[in-house]
Order: sequence, then C-alpha cells, then structure tokens
Amino acid sequence: MKIHRICALGASAAACAVISTNQLAAQTLDTQVVIASRIVEPLAEVLPAVTVITRKEIEQQNFDDIFSVLQGIPGVELSRMGGPGSPISIYARGASSSQTLVLVDGIPFSAQGTIGALSPLETIPLQLIERIELLRGNASAVYGPGAVGGVIQIFTDMGGASQGVHASMTMGSKGTQQLAAGWSGKAGDTRLHFSIGQNSSRGIEALSHLKYPAVNPGLNGYRNDFVNGSLTHAFSGSSKLRLHYMGSLLSSEFDNNYAASPADQWKNRSKTEVLGVELDQRLSGRWHSKLQMSQSINDQSTLTNNQLNASYGSFVTKHQTWRWGSEYELTARDILSFGYNSTRSSLDASHTGYLADWSEIPVSLNPSMGMQRIHGGLNATRDRWNFQASLGREMLPHNIHGNTYLLGAGYQLGGGYKATLTRSNALQSPTVGQLYDVSFGGSQTLKPEKSKSLEVGLQFNGPQQQWRVVAFQVDYTDLIAVGNTLVSDPFWSLQNIMQLENVNKAKNSGMETSYKQSFGRFNLGFNLTHQTPVNVDSTVAVMNKSRNFGAFNADYALDAKSNLTAKLFATSKRKTFDPDANKVDTAGYAVLNLGYKRALDRSWTATASINNALDRTYYHVAGYNNLPRTYMLGLRYQGQ
Repeated sequence: MKIHRICALGASAAACAVISTNQLAAQTLDTQVVIASRIVEPLAEVLPAVTVITRKEIEQQNFDDIFSVLQGIPGVELSRMGGPGSPISIYARGASSSQTLVLVDGIPFSAQGTIGALSPLETIPLQLIERIELLRGNASAVYGPGAVGGVIQIFTDMGGASQGVHASMTMGSKGTQQLAAGWSGKAGDTRLHFSIGQNSSRGIEALSHLKYPAVNPGLNGYRNDFVNGSLTHAFSGSSKLRLHYMGSLLSSEFDNNYAASPADQWKNRSKTEVLGVELDQRLSGRWHSKLQMSQSINDQSTLTNNQLNASYGSFVTKHQTWRWGSEYELTARDILSFGYNSTRSSLDASHTGYLADWSEIPVSLNPSMGMQRIHGGLNATRDRWNFQASLGREMLPHNIHGNTYLLGAGYQLGGGYKATLTRSNALQSPTVGQLYDVSFGGSQTLKPEKSKSLEVGLQFNGPQQQWRVVAFQVDYTDLIAVGNTLVSDPFWSLQNIMQLENVNKAKNSGMETSYKQSFGRFNLGFNLTHQTPVNVDSTVAVMNKSRNFGAFNADYALDAKSNLTAKLFATSKRKTFDPDANKVDTAGYAVLNLGYKRALDRSWTATASINNALDRTYYHVAGYNNLPRTYMLGLRYQGQ
C-alpha cells in the first residue's frame, strides 16, 4: 500500500467517524497521560497509536481477568486454548505472540525458549493492576529489541495516594473465587504498600472427551497465588528511592489430545517474579534522571499427574537489567531524552530431545547472552506542530549491531482536530533458546527479525468526545522459522534436526478506528479494526488472525452511586489449528458481557456481572471450549 493510499484510507474512515460536537453534554472525558516516548505527556499529544486502560475503567466494566481487559483493543487480537488461567496469545498488527514486548513496571519478563520471547500475561492478576498502556506498532527505538508488534506496559498498584486497608472478594459460576487484601500507609517520608491474594476456578472441559477420547474428561481449573509490595522513600523534594516486588504462581490444568491415557491429568505451572529498584532524581530544574536495576524470573514447566513431564520439560528464564535514562528540558516545549540499557538474559532448560528413530535423550543447557543499547530522543513543539524523534543503537549477541528509529509529526488543524504521521522500524533479537538449543534447531548464525511500519492518523479531542482513525502498514522480514538445512552440530544433524533460519516474510496493512463519547449519564466507546495480514512469497495461510474485529462499550449511571455496563466484542473468521493440528476455518463470533456496580458507602462497593450473557458457543482456537454464561458477585472495601 503506497503512502497516498494510506492517506486516502485514513481520511475516508475519519469522515465516517465524525459526530457533531453540538450534541455533546456537560460531562467531560478524563484526560489521560501515557509514556509512549518515556516522557509523560497528555494522550492527545502522543503521535503513535496508544490505548490507555485505567483502574477506574477496569472496575467500571467489571472485568474478570487481564484477557477480558485487553480483548477488543484496536489492532490487537487475543486467543487462548481454554478458559481463564490458560496461556494467552497476542497478535498485534499481524505480529506473533513473541513479538510484543510486555513490561511489568518497566521490567521485561518474557520466556527465552526456542518458540520465541513469549510473556505469560495470564500470570498477572487483575487485582494488582493500576493501569495498562498499549502502544501499537514498532517501538524498538524507545524500548529496545522485542517491540516489533508493540509494547504492553502493566503498572501495578504501589499505593498511590490511598492509605489504609483494602480488600476484595468475588464469587461466581464454575467455583470461581477471587480474593485479595492489602494495606497502604505512610511513615514520614516513606510510603509502604502490600497486597496478597488468590484466584481460582474449577474451570471447564477445554476439549470434549467424547470427540477426543485421549483427553481427561474432568474439568480444567486453575489457581493463582500472588503477592505485591513496594517501598518508596523521599530523601528530599527532588530525590526518591523505590523498591518493588511482584510474585505470581499459576497452576492451570489443560487437555492434551496426545495424552497416553485419559486418566492422566496435565498442568501448566508458571511462576513469575519481578524485582526492581529505582532511583528517581531531579538533578536541576530542567534535568530529570532515573536509574533502575531489575531482575525478573520466568519459571515454566509441564506436569503430568503432579510430576514434572520430562518430555515437555522445564524452562527458567532470568533477565537482569539496569537502565539509566534522563530527560532535559531545553525549553518548556522541547524535551531531550537519552540513556543506556544493559540486559543479561539466561535460560536454564531441561527437556527431552528426540533422535532419528524417535527414541528420547535428555537435554540440559544453561546459556546466557548480553545486550546493550544507547538511545536518545527529542520531543518538540512549534506552533501547531509537535514532533518526536527517537533513535536507538542496539548491540546484540555475536557482535550484531543495528539502528532503530521512530520519527513522527503531528499538526493541529484547529477545532480539536489533529493529523499525525509516524515512521519506525524495529528489531527482535533471537531468544537464548533459538541461539543455543541445538536439539530444537537453535543456531548462533541467526539474525534479528526486523520490521518497518508507516502510520497515518486523524483524531479529534474535545471535552466530551475523542476519536482517532489510523491507517497502517507493517512489513516483517527475516522472520525465524525452521529451514531446510541440518544443524551444524554433528550429533544432532545425524538426528535430522533442521536449523532455525531467517527465512520468512510477512506484511499487514489496515485501519484502526476508535471512538469515545460522554453525554448525560452515558459513556460510549467503539472501535473497529480491519486488516489484511499475508505471508509474503508463500502460499502458507495466515494463522490466528482475522480480517475484522472490534468492540462496543457502554456505561450508564443510574444515579450518583450505581451504574450499568455492557461490552460487546465481535470478530470475523480466521484459520486456526484444531487439536489434531489441522488447519481449519474457525467461525467468527460475538460475545456480550454485562455488569453492575453500586457504591454502598464511602468504603464499600458491590458488583455483579454476567459474562457471555447470550450463552454463545464460540472458539478462539478450533475445538477448544470457552466459558458459557457465567455469573459473578463481588464486594470491595477501600479504607479512607
């Protein structure tokens, strides 16, 4: 798609999205700020396409887990094989699940196996989330290698301005229980916060044992135990130190169509730990600096009858990072940013390899790799123009270097209207497993995956109305896949193990439309994504990605204390793999969720929700069931 076609597409969609501002009432929409360039700025000023989900919105719509929060975001599809607790797959603008960078309080926690840098989103409990920021498209120049499809930043609750005890309890269908409690307080210049909780459910039968006799006929439940804490100490008005820890242990049952016996019980066990220390300093009236040291551990294993399954194995990833970043105000409207990052990632893997005669051999490895980057940027405003220029120098394993950029411009047309244009590229470094696990085809000759993105947008921002239309095109090259060459290792080459290579190309073009309006007692939201993902130079069908999907949200205030909410998500058909690994057309679907919230007094809030209110049967992945109609009742307490 040429640039003039992108502009035409964006302009035509914008014309459809405009609604007269004369119809707006007195209620105003919240002004949100984001960190799209690591500089706090109003959402209306951000140039790349960004979505922000606040704690208020999470509570207002009675979401039950992070999957339901992210479902329906423009440009982003999600799927999972089973109900809540199952692993979540993310497809942002046609990118794979391993190509979206996920951060918890700025800290990466992705796995580093040979299937890619997957981040176990399902291990992050909704009760800990303060807000989520999602930047779509290339962001390597800002966040480093890994942000090919975009960035999901999850900010956990660190106490904020609230003090005292807080607690919540939700009970519902399928034996669902969601329990959390915590405390926030302040002693002098030190602020403390602590939370603990547990979520669980009996679950559903993910695969029908009548259709697939190898699977266990029991339900697939889950249990998630979590803890979160932070300490913030202000040394002065210009300097503070923050220590933060989050730990989550998720055990979720799943159905295995290749099980040896239907009596076998299968579980995924995923443990996530994130620890960060940050020194935040105002060095002068214009110079702001942050130094962050962090470590994350991602421990994933598969159990059969509560014993480690050696064939599936265990994989422990550790990321140790330190990052220094600074912002310098050249003028009140021009901000210069610069910094340095260093990350060491290691993989402790133990699994079974397969020989040419299909006999098994144990594999154990513990490699690591280091990466560094230097980055800088400038956010500037001139009259009606605002600009962003972000540049990065990426220093990857095996002396592979690369340059990344994000260049953008916005022009205020007047009357709340603004046109935007961004151009960017991104790199995705091979994982530790892809480089070093020869039994799965690992090769140290792999190059980074690459992408280039062009984005044109038109938006309107008013006190009661916001909308944005974005036309985009993304080209992916050097994608890692199994090639036609045997691995270089003599032993594994004799076992006919093929080497991973940079062999694939893909592209995606499309349009994202999002709209919010507030009038009277109503808050309405709508978004729609149309895309055309294709595999270049290949007849292989694109998997797990639909051409059209979107969502509609409505919130109605019954009175000053209570409100009703509704969310409708819909998607068109797509191709997925069924449990027998066949490529099949999977039908589109629409799901309606309803919610009710009432403030009982200043401290207590009651909630109720009906998920899949129309009791639809639908599939993210062919053959894998989702929840039928379910009911949830909740009670929250927030000390004053």
